[in-house]
Amino acid sequence: MSKNSLLFKPATYVILAIYISLAFPVLALGNKVIAAMLPEDHYFENVGAISLFLTSILFFYGFRVARKSLDKT
Repeated sequence: MSKNSLLFKPATYVILAIYISLAFPVLALGNKVIAAMLPEDHYFENVGAISLFLTSILFFYGFRVARKSLDKT
């Protein structure tokens, strides 16, 4: 595995640390405490929405890269 891989980037570990540090207290505190902090949507619904948004950005980026490589040939 090369050093340019996504697993060697510090941002990956920072994002994972933030997710883990937020997810475990959410599971431990229960629904009432979390409902007070996030009144409309709950934590995992927000994480799901953000994940879908980031996935759509990555797919659009992949589309643009593929489109540029087709234009060069």
